[in-house]
Amino acid sequence: MRTAHLCITEFRLPVASPFDFHSTIHSHGWIELPPFAPLHDNQGFSRFELLPSGTAVALEVSAYGGYPHRGIRVKALSESPLDSDDQKVIASNVSHMLRLDEDFSEFYALCHRKGGAWKGLTKGRGRLLRSPTIFEDLVKVICTTNVQWSGTRRMAAQLVSAFGTPAPALGDGYAFPPPRAIAQAGLQEFAARTRLGYRAAYIHALAEEVADGKLCVESWLDPKMPAREVKNQLMASMPPRAC
Repeated sequence: MRTAHLCITEFRLPVASPFDFHSTIHSHGWIELPPFAPLHDNQGFSRFELLPSGTAVALEVSAYGGYPHRGIRVKALSESPLDSDDQKVIASNVSHMLRLDEDFSEFYALCHRKGGAWKGLTKGRGRLLRSPTIFEDLVKVICTTNVQWSGTRRMAAQLVSAFGTPAPALGDGYAFPPPRAIAQAGLQEFAARTRLGYRAAYIHALAEEVADGKLCVESWLDPKMPAREVKNQLMASMPPRAC
């Protein structure tokens, strides 16, 4: 469907019961960090994305079916119609962000055995909203260190507006900057434009490692990779501390 010179693509994703959408998106503050933003009714979230094809989209994600939620509704605005590959990428990203493909049955069984307040989690709670990529989540975690939450929100917004990809036809938001956009800027410019303090050096070093292919952070999603190996790779990418 096309409206006001924009194309609207809508589809739905199934969820495995039990699933609590509102608990997932509001379980911690990620929904407040751009390019995430809560919808006006606080019943979902919006997000700008730059797809691998180069197409920019503005997403709105919400639940349908009342409680317990029966599925996820995805609305995508774009300047041109989305092909099947673009739609598959969006569906995969949304599923990842909401952890729709993760099995929580063992966790819920443990909560049920513990009883008390733990039983409340068995109604589909326990998931945490995450970004489409490990890189974005790592950057945002670094922005939470030694700072109040208002500072984290400011830094995330500054970083995205300074180095993210704009889509003026879709609104005033930006997609999260890819590693290469940060790495190409140079540390001095990156630090000056984002005002991240000491965090700028860590984020810039991480972006360089990922952009150069020296560090494949997305491989950390493999459940077979030992946690120690993930830690070793992450620590190896960090710049040396100043004396």
